[in-house]
Amino acid sequence: MNQTHLKDYSKNPFIQGFAFCATIIGILFGVLGLYEYDITKWIEMNIAWIAPFCFFLITMTAFWVGYFFANIPKYRMNTDFLDLNEELSSTSLDVIMEMERNATRIFVVSPRLYYDVVDIEFKELVKENRKKNKLYKYIVPDTKKIRVNIEKYKIENNLTQEIIESDFLVMDNNEIALSFLNEIVIYYEKETNIIVAFQYPPTTDKVHKGIFKLGHELSNDYLNSFIDIWIEKKDYHPFGSK
Repeated sequence: MNQTHLKDYSKNPFIQGFAFCATIIGILFGVLGLYEYDITKWIEMNIAWIAPFCFFLITMTAFWVGYFFANIPKYRMNTDFLDLNEELSSTSLDVIMEMERNATRIFVVSPRLYYDVVDIEFKELVKENRKKNKLYKYIVPDTKKIRVNIEKYKIENNLTQEIIESDFLVMDNNEIALSFLNEIVIYYEKETNIIVAFQYPPTTDKVHKGIFKLGHELSNDYLNSFIDIWIEKKDYHPFGSK
């Protein structure tokens, strides 16, 4: 459900100052009214400090109004972004690795095939999973870098060329522009029929920023798209073998 996210203005020092001054004035005039003072006469007697005080209040009010309207875009998010935010939630590589460790079927759309070949932790996890006969399927672009990494993957996991051809769908860059995309991984746990997808940068960095867990509907859409492309290009279902 969409929500409108607004900044908490109560912590703004200008608003706090304005509220304090307004409170003091309210208390002052309340006391004067309680003792039935002639307020007009009282103001004339104290004009020396009341005038600069009122000028200060007017200045602060004008500043606050301008500050508020100038920063509205920062406080009120676009609802289109909120719709997307319901599908994406920031996560970490540790979460992805735990999902991969528990999944029985792993589907990867990778622009560089970096994680499963270069990243030490992921590389070892893939090797461990493949020894347990867990299913891996990859869609990758037809680039020189990918060809080199596929060969490294083959050697690292002690696979035959037949298995590589069965597990990899190498697509022409003219058909799918993967070189500039983030990596997508879809985990399917067969026993519970749970489908979870993640999106993250094509290579790791020190802080692992930009890693998102996708929502249930989007995860299902991605899995269905993966299956459709695989069947169209390979003429068999990715859950099976060639």
